[in-house]
Amino acid sequence: VSYDNGIVAPPSPNPSYPTDASTLVVESGQAFMVQLSTGSTSATMKFQESDKVASEANVFGKVKQPSALFPVIYTNLMVPTANGLFLADGVGTGFGFGDKFSPTVDEHDAKKLWNVDENLTLVRNDSTLSIELRPMPVLTDTLFYRMYLRQEPYVLQIFTQNISGMPLMRAWVVDKYLNTQTEINLHDTTLYSFIPNKDLNSYRDRFM
Repeated sequence: VSYDNGIVAPPSPNPSYPTDASTLVVESGQAFMVQLSTGSTSATMKFQESDKVASEANVFGKVKQPSALFPVIYTNLMVPTANGLFLADGVGTGFGFGDKFSPTVDEHDAKKLWNVDENLTLVRNDSTLSIELRPMPVLTDTLFYRMYLRQEPYVLQIFTQNISGMPLMRAWVVDKYLNTQTEINLHDTTLYSFIPNKDLNSYRDRFM
């Protein structure tokens, strides 16, 4: 799980609570990694006694956290099971107003930390990201996905947060393998099913 500027990725499969996939309190038995700012080679962190909390929760518990204050598009990689859709991985893209975020990769973006199994990542300028923060979208803006998958059914689950301030915005899933474009419902959840095969083109850089 990555956290960056109020975005948690992968987000919860529940569109009503897109940021409750993780608690920002580090529990006993948990670990975390911190990304250095661009150009930095070292850093220090100080933990005060007052930073501790008396309560303790299950390491795998889910606590709803404050969400991002800007528009976000979440994409989850889901595995169909007999009991519904299982969350395998996920990414998030936030859009800042004015010059809040850069169109290129910088310290505001969260690098991808790879899973041992299925992986979904955003790609920008040869960098793989779990969270990408960009300027407000223009007509031709594109998000690029890369996936490492098994040869079994998957579902892309796409939903948004704080999108009401952009009523004219529209977006499509481009499937380069089938040469199709499917419009996303930016005010609900869009599910897009697909099945990879031995052809890398059937999954690796199939979607944008």
